[in-house]
Amino acid sequence: MTVPESLAGGRRVRMAFSSADSAERWIAEKALDAARGEAVAVTARKTSGMAVSELVRVYLSDKQDRIASESFRMLRHRLGKLLDRFGSLPLSEVTPWAGKEWLAGMACAQRTRYGVFVDCRSLWRWALRYDLAETNPWDRMEPQGKGQAKKEILRPDQMASLLGVDWPDWFRAWLVLGAFGGLRTVEIQRLEWSAVHRSRREIFVGADVIKKTKGMRQRFVKILPALLRHLPRHRSGPVVPVAPEAMAHWRRKAVAILEVSRWPQNALRHSFASYHLAMWRDSATTAHEMGHTSTAMVFSNYAQAVTASDARKWWAL
Repeated sequence: MTVPESLAGGRRVRMAFSSADSAERWIAEKALDAARGEAVAVTARKTSGMAVSELVRVYLSDKQDRIASESFRMLRHRLGKLLDRFGSLPLSEVTPWAGKEWLAGMACAQRTRYGVFVDCRSLWRWALRYDLAETNPWDRMEPQGKGQAKKEILRPDQMASLLGVDWPDWFRAWLVLGAFGGLRTVEIQRLEWSAVHRSRREIFVGADVIKKTKGMRQRFVKILPALLRHLPRHRSGPVVPVAPEAMAHWRRKAVAILEVSRWPQNALRHSFASYHLAMWRDSATTAHEMGHTSTAMVFSNYAQAVTASDARKWWAL
């Protein structure tokens, strides 16, 4: 918070408080002292005294309405790991070496470790921007390796099992738009039915829907016959009009049907890439449908080698 210049002798002074209420009470008390003619001494507090838990709280509050719900849930989950280790400490006690040792000791995949590192680094960069921290220990560490993404796909028989269930329309739409359209989960969550043009056999993924990446800013996705067969019919409103908790609930049911321990990460989009590439053998078209400007992403992060026979089974579902 910036202290009013009238209380700081005409100077601009930044101070950190545990909450907005405590800051407002402090200003009111000092203003009352000044009105009585009493001396008001204002000195800047060391911002590094703020606890990590408080920084995470205000950061998540700022980000909650700025990013997609699924991304926010992931951010909150990763920063929860930070809180478990450093939550009660002041920012000044989170050193590059402490962060390095903590990350190295994480029992998780390298890609998960990288995601935690990136979110922690972004948190401190945000804190620096608003003068809530003095240094960024994560920027002073050597870069973390990203690791190789695990490509998990569904078999045609597994997808057939899912399609045979009487799901809510919005959950079925999520399944088939990912599996037969290649859309990202965040794009499906932002999509409106008005963007689905059955007569033209295409879906418009606009700038307000597409994930903000270095890829395409908008695109048309072809409605292939498999997608047209299984896509529920609606005319208005959001395709997925439910909270993330509802999505997680029905996805757990899908996990039980597949008889696996968890939902395979990005399985629908990975499956689309793999079977689309195997069926049509056109990496440029596959990349375009998925929203990539380069075919390299399809091969490095998404497509898994599948047989032509399985590709035909997938698109015949």
